[in-house]
Amino acid sequence: MAEQVVPFQAEITLLQRHQWIKRRTEPRYQCGPATAGRVVGRAGGGTRSVWVLNLSAGGAGLLCDQALEDNTLLLVQIRSAARDRCYELPARVVHCTRQINGDWMVGCEFSEKLGPDDLEALL
Repeated sequence: MAEQVVPFQAEITLLQRHQWIKRRTEPRYQCGPATAGRVVGRAGGGTRSVWVLNLSAGGAGLLCDQALEDNTLLLVQIRSAARDRCYELPARVVHCTRQINGDWMVGCEFSEKLGPDDLEALL
């Protein structure tokens, strides 16, 4: 039986993901399918549409079609279906990893933690 070879880039991506998971101090919660959001650069720049994949009290995992540099300051906008409210959450990019399909997984840290009620409203 032939040995399956894993591409080198895939090994690095899995290693990076494992390192970020180990660093998390709060549980992450999966968002509902097709949870849309937007990011606005706080130093100017345009608005970008993103998919919100997961949330925690301290941050979010976003799927974006363009890379964002580490330490970029953003305003993450997410609409709560439960309360029909748009949250504008100041955040900082802590990592950006290219995905196999060409999109970018962007990890953001909020400047202020979400309270339990706000987190629940967004999930």
